[in-house]
Amino acid sequence: MEKFHIIIPIDPGRADLKGRTDILKKREDSVRAEAPYAYKDIDEVIAVHTAHDMAALVARMEPIFTVKS
Repeated sequence: MEKFHIIIPIDPGRADLKGRTDILKKREDSVRAEAPYAYKDIDEVIAVHTAHDMAALVARMEPIFTVKS
């Protein structure tokens, strides 16, 4: 993230936020909402679709980062 100069609204390292458990809890909850284990393995999904001639593989794309607002 530092390479892309991405700024997030809550920096848990800020000294003034260290005692703010309410704010840090909200940040933690939002991070957990995007937990990778909440999604299916895309390779398995693609395998099923191609096996049943529902789709054809034409490219492989991978995300670099996600931006939420």
